Amino acid sequence: MNSGSCFILASRSEERRRLLSSLVASFEVLRPDVDEQPYPGEPARGLVQRLALSKLRAVLRPDCHVVAADTVAALEGRIFGQPANLEEARSNLAFLAGRRFEVFTATAFKAPTGPVCSHLSTNQLAMKSWGDGELADYLASGLWQGRAGGFSIAAPESPVTLLDGELDAVRGLSTAWLNECLRKAGYAV
Repeated sequence: MNSGSCFILASRSEERRRLLSSLVASFEVLRPDVDEQPYPGEPARGLVQRLALSKLRAVLRPDCHVVAADTVAALEGRIFGQPANLEEARSNLAFLAGRRFEVFTATAFKAPTGPVCSHLSTNQLAMKSWGDGELADYLASGLWQGRAGGFSIAAPESPVTLLDGELDAVRGLSTAWLNECLRKAGYAV
C-alpha cells in the first residue's frame, strides 16, 4: 500500500486539479517549466504525448506518485492549444464553429516503484454554430481562458458536444485510465 508517499500533479490547469481531487485526497501542484510549442510538422497526438511525458519528468521525485497531462484540439492539421489572448480565442472558436474535430489528451503517470506509463485519449467533438452575439458573449465570459481550443466542455452551456470519447479526458485528464494505474500501484486514498 503506497498511501504514505506524496502525490504530485504536474500542471497549471485548474480543471486537472478538480479532476484529480476526485481520485486523490491530497496532492501537491507543481508547475513544470516545459516549452509547449509544437515541433515543425509534429502531429497533435505526438505533441500531447511528448508534452505529458516532459511535464512528468520535469517534476519527478523518486518518493512520489506523479501525474501530468496535456490536451489539444485538432482539425485539418491545425493544432489548437490554449489561446494566448482574446483574439486567438475568437479565431479558434470561429474556425471550429459548426464543425467536427478531435481532442487529444495524453496522461502520464509514475509511481515511486514502477515504470513511467502513458495513455492517449482520442475524442470526437462537434462545435456549435455561433448565433448573433453568442461568440462575443462566450468570449466575455472568460471560459476560453486556460482551455485547449478556447472552449469549456464543462460549462453549463458548453459550445461543444462530445460525440465519442471520454468526457474527463476532454476536460484534461483521463481519470478512468489513471484510476486503473492507481489501483495497480496499490495507491489508497
